[in-house]
Amino acid sequence: MKTIAFVGASHIPDGYADALRKMGMTRIMQHMDELPALVEAGVRGEFGDVQS
Repeated sequence: MKTIAFVGASHIPDGYADALRKMGMTRIMQHMDELPALVEAGVRGEFGDVQS
């Protein structure tokens, strides 16, 4: 499954994006306005074989 992580909520601790990257997450967004472009890239197949 391809995943997109959102770390911009006020309850998300500082450094959480780094922790997710260490676990292998590759699509991490700070702002919800980034979501449409990430979804479109996924639909176009631009995530490749990378699993988040």
